[in-house]
Amino acid sequence: MSEIDAITRVVKVTVSEDRAHVLRAGAVALPAGMATVRVRGVAPVLADKTLRIDAGAAKVAAVAVERRVRALPPDGNGSEPDALAARILASERALGSLDRAIDHAATRAALASGARASTLDDLAVDAAHGRAPEDAPLMLASFDEDERQARADRVRLAASRRDALRDLNDLRARHAALGARDEVREADVVVSLVCEAPCEITLELSYLVPGACWRPQHTATRGARVRVSTEACVWQNTGEPWSDVELRFSTERPSLGHEPPSLAADVLATQRKSDVVQVEQRDDEIQTAGLGTGPAMKATKLPGIDDGGEVRVLPASSRATVPSDGQPYLVPTGAFETESAVGLVCIPEFERAVIVRSVQSNGPKAPLLAGPVTLIGEGGVIGRTSVSFLSPGERFELGWGPDPNLRVQRNETRAPLTPGLLAPATVGRTHHVQVFVSNLGDEPRSFEIVERLPVSELAKVTVDFDAKATRPPARPDNDGFVRWHVTVPPRGRTQVELVYVLRHARDVVGL
Repeated sequence: MSEIDAITRVVKVTVSEDRAHVLRAGAVALPAGMATVRVRGVAPVLADKTLRIDAGAAKVAAVAVERRVRALPPDGNGSEPDALAARILASERALGSLDRAIDHAATRAALASGARASTLDDLAVDAAHGRAPEDAPLMLASFDEDERQARADRVRLAASRRDALRDLNDLRARHAALGARDEVREADVVVSLVCEAPCEITLELSYLVPGACWRPQHTATRGARVRVSTEACVWQNTGEPWSDVELRFSTERPSLGHEPPSLAADVLATQRKSDVVQVEQRDDEIQTAGLGTGPAMKATKLPGIDDGGEVRVLPASSRATVPSDGQPYLVPTGAFETESAVGLVCIPEFERAVIVRSVQSNGPKAPLLAGPVTLIGEGGVIGRTSVSFLSPGERFELGWGPDPNLRVQRNETRAPLTPGLLAPATVGRTHHVQVFVSNLGDEPRSFEIVERLPVSELAKVTVDFDAKATRPPARPDNDGFVRWHVTVPPRGRTQVELVYVLRHARDVVGL
């Protein structure tokens, strides 16, 4: 019985958080009776128990996975290692030259400093004897200039050495990786098929492989409208290249399993009540999926990809190629354009700047997965931010960097503790927050300033907002945020003040 080599290729891959499901297919002509078909070049790391064969009209009699390690010839990697070795040698020589130049610059600086010190000693002796050379200032200035130039050369050479050392380490790492590839692991799938008559079938193999993962990321481009494009960042090192395949990206987490949680004993014990109340201060993020299309939605914190708690599959916009080299590749999965409202906001407690903010809505057809966002403006890349999971149509914010014409300063003072007048068992401390904003531009700027009050969860701790001392007049919302809408004239400045009193019982500690 002869063996038939099947010509197959990877046609579809579904990538999840830490693995991938591969579908490989190809046409095979079979004779009547039993035939052995060998599929070469499958991923050596495939999970055998997940291998499934679909042979159409033929019957599958047996399946086996054969793995082997093949030694590479001495020049199996081509001339690249030799070229890298030559580059490493040149880099090492350049690094040695930089080291000698740095030592020479340090010696020059030390000599100039010593010469200046000796000259000053000689000048002191000459001055004691009533002699003062006319060119003494020029000599001292020359020594100072020589030392300054030597120190500047040393700083410049040290920076060049750091860059050269980084490049040398990269070359050494690449050379070591190529040198380690003195063998290659390969795998074949051998299938025994039975046909009653000669026929041509489409042989399909599906299996799971580790060593593959993906994460979502987005790009927001700001113009007349905001365009948001979504890409899947894919890595794979399965030993099997994916060339011109149909890619899909799933948020399913098969690694979590389906076992119910184990129960443990919950031991209750009594303890004496403390004489003091120990409190802690913490920052709580008000979590919403976005700005909301109606009632606020709680954001879900999940490991890996945040998909809102529902398994989602995102198809790639077109066929893609992902080599098996462990490097990241971006595969587009979708894009949309939306209207945006652009404004300015200042939260000086966290950032002493006025940020350009846009508010827009997610596309109406699909959710936007949580992930980093690259911001692109008219002049190019502005920076990076991130978004949480957004449902279809959900409004969300993007920050596009600070306004260059606005300067912000924030001062916070705390008065000493004072006993309460009506409740001597309590003490209070007045907090005074001042925010100053200056406009260096030629046009007025209107924006929102946001400060916050502490929110107490204990009856023995209260926060009293001082509406009379707070200027301009404002009131905190239910979450403790105080907002002012201000306008700063050209070349002008404005100021807001927030005053509140934090009161607590004398037996409360930790504030």
